[in-house]
Amino acid sequence: MYYQRMLLSVVPSVRRWMNSQFISFFIVSVWQGVMGWWDKFHLILPNLFVLWECWCGGERNKRIHKSLRVIWNSTVWVFWKARNDNSFNNRNFVVDEMVEDVKVLTWRWSSDRISMPPCMFYEWCWNPRECLTRLL
Repeated sequence: MYYQRMLLSVVPSVRRWMNSQFISFFIVSVWQGVMGWWDKFHLILPNLFVLWECWCGGERNKRIHKSLRVIWNSTVWVFWKARNDNSFNNRNFVVDEMVEDVKVLTWRWSSDRISMPPCMFYEWCWNPRECLTRLL
């Protein structure tokens, strides 16, 4: 599956990157922003695979379950891009921009990959769960 291949290719580098105390503050802040947007709060675990299971577990609706996986993957992708911007372009981390990037990316990926019902971006930012539970 596409997400598993992407996950396996990104996780080792992200794990090494997360070892830095300075950067982990930004990671936790972005995860908290994403969880606040989705109204889903739990502990930020140091192991990405456990966080993957906590993030996506417990949802009975298949479309919401897939969407949570897309959100998790896009968050890791935004971390990867931010690290590259910091390393190669000397760009600083801005938590609010990273959370907004996650919202934009998940909206695009969700509409492409999980056949999400028509939903405007402002609706997605306001209440993503409602967008996903609409009938097609």
